[in-house]
Amino acid sequence: MKKFILVVIVGMMCTVFSTLATEQVPDLIEFDGKELALHTGWGHPSPMVAYFSQNNIEYPFQSSSTANYRGHIAHWKIHKNRLFLKKVIAHKGKKPNEYGIESNGDSVKYKSYVFADWFSGIIECVEENPENRWSEPISQYLIWVRYGNVIDYQRYTPKDTEEMQKLYEAGNIDDITDEDMKKKFMLSYMYNNYISFYFRMNVNDSLNYEGKSGVLISNLPIPYFLKDYTQDFLKCKYNWEQEISGVPSGIWEIKEKKIFLKNVRLVSGLGFYRKIYHAIEIQDVLPEYEGMGDVFGNWMNGDFMIKIGKEVEDKYVPGTTKFHTERVIFVTIEDGVIVNELEFDLEQKINWRDLPKDWSPEMRGMVEKFSTHLYNVQSKF
Repeated sequence: MKKFILVVIVGMMCTVFSTLATEQVPDLIEFDGKELALHTGWGHPSPMVAYFSQNNIEYPFQSSSTANYRGHIAHWKIHKNRLFLKKVIAHKGKKPNEYGIESNGDSVKYKSYVFADWFSGIIECVEENPENRWSEPISQYLIWVRYGNVIDYQRYTPKDTEEMQKLYEAGNIDDITDEDMKKKFMLSYMYNNYISFYFRMNVNDSLNYEGKSGVLISNLPIPYFLKDYTQDFLKCKYNWEQEISGVPSGIWEIKEKKIFLKNVRLVSGLGFYRKIYHAIEIQDVLPEYEGMGDVFGNWMNGDFMIKIGKEVEDKYVPGTTKFHTERVIFVTIEDGVIVNELEFDLEQKINWRDLPKDWSPEMRGMVEKFSTHLYNVQSKF
């Protein structure tokens, strides 16, 4: 399906329609008197995927092909400005309730459908050309949803997009007087924030480890400073609905076996090779902090992985850099103090998928917590 691209206010073209990955079979949604294709790209969760991730429930679907990593096709309906799940088509052919999918509350009922009150985000839908779905679509919708309720939506035709492009290139966005066009720009800006927020979920915190540059990785599936918002990212002060939006990322230092938080910044942007940083106050992530300077991380507990290395120029993308790992250190931190440490360097040829049999259970357990991150650097070991 050929897609046209919405221009966003921040001064870049939204890259979520990139053809770098296999296009996914869409979900379907009934809205505005039409059946639309609901975009389900890799950059952000579909409403269905969000249900399982937010509730920490094991994902019940199996990937059916490279064109459907979700392993299902969900059918949705917007009724009286509320988002409902009608049915799920998957290899097992079960109904939504047979997968355990249910609303958080029970006050909203409509037929046998499930009110998607767990979902907040921006849904992108496409009105396909019924005569040729691979041609330019008739229109595109952005639907702003908060806890299952539709707050606003905008419909974009190719003509709208062309006009938005001209306004952007002329630098006249701030002078727009047409209220409908303003709304179209504002919702596309929020959509940009939404995609960027999820895209930057893989950001690692920066670390100075006893004078060496590195990154700090927790065994959480999300950045450390989002750990309290896994069930509701709207509670994060810098969610996609805010003018300043991004994923909070810490800048840490370890010295004399103690960890200190030095600064915090937001990470955003849709570029694969360039991130956008915005400095914020430490109080924004630690409201109880009232001092100046470094903060001793006495609240830090658990197992962490540290990659020691440096930024080097990417030989495939001139002008950009990537982090080159030289050492990997696993640490256990209790009340901000390192109490256990396990280090490997590049000279040790370790198959992280088949750990040595003589390792202790404790050593294997710590390393296995970070298996996904280790596979990514395996070629360097």
